[in-house]
Amino acid sequence: MGSQDSDPLQLNGVGGATSTTSKISAVAPSQRPDAHVDYTFVQVSVGSSKIDMTGNCGNMAAGVGPFAVDEGLVKVEQGQRQVDVRIFNTNTQRTLVETIEVDEHGRCVEDGDFGIPGVLSTGSCIKMSFEDPEGAMTGRLLPSGAPTDIVEVRTETLRGPTQVRVSAIDAANPFVFVDRSDIPRSLEDLGPAHPEYLSFMEEVRRKGAVLMGLAQTTEHAAKIRGTPKVAVVSLPSTPGTSGMPIVADVEVQSFSMGKPHSSLQMTGAVPLAAAACIKGTIIQDIVAQTKALRDAASTNSSGAESPSKGLDACGSAYGK
Repeated sequence: MGSQDSDPLQLNGVGGATSTTSKISAVAPSQRPDAHVDYTFVQVSVGSSKIDMTGNCGNMAAGVGPFAVDEGLVKVEQGQRQVDVRIFNTNTQRTLVETIEVDEHGRCVEDGDFGIPGVLSTGSCIKMSFEDPEGAMTGRLLPSGAPTDIVEVRTETLRGPTQVRVSAIDAANPFVFVDRSDIPRSLEDLGPAHPEYLSFMEEVRRKGAVLMGLAQTTEHAAKIRGTPKVAVVSLPSTPGTSGMPIVADVEVQSFSMGKPHSSLQMTGAVPLAAAACIKGTIIQDIVAQTKALRDAASTNSSGAESPSKGLDACGSAYGK
């Protein structure tokens, strides 16, 4: 696992050359009275011999419960078909509770008909709860004290500074949400995978780290790539298109370790949902605009509805 000789393709490893697949979970029996196991998340860098242990990962956390059951770290009573696994995440010092299905042998049930967006097949449902996610790393839901802030961003390819509105939220993981309308059009035309776009987003992330108190300077923030995460939020791109209903409240493009993330992280959905419920955040403003568009569309349409194909989290979101 990792990048031998700083190989970004990881040809001599098992990481798959993406941050999504370059992750490690270290699991052990917990000595805490309120947890079955302790879990430490390790983000392995792609293209460099580095690791980051500053935050949590919902994707990896979802596998900890089944692993703990199958490894005998959690006792399953005879005849029990469902078990709650209490997991203490050492990175954020927070507890997660996973509810998983087990078979007659006390092992995790893998097959099922539960599906989530972005995953081609179905499987057994794993329910996750984050206990007291507020202030996972900073101790505050709004580390800056404000629901929305403005940061000034400078890059080598842009003329002059750019004022960017951000909502810095710390719940499950610290996240910096960026209003897409503030991203220069020249970068939007290039797309989120272009080096210039990524350079801009990284500078926003570093500014956000200082804003949240996670780093003293942007230079210090550059050395900690795992947190905070950064994501661009906007109105859903589907409203009014060919009469299609608006099935999401907000559209999200998240980033991880300096690259576009292929989905919205679970630990990104938690702060996103929190922000949707906080007056004055960028996300709540977008949700309100979407609701107005949805109400207008339902007035002018036949009333047909389509089930949400986004991620339900105090509303719904599309991860791009």
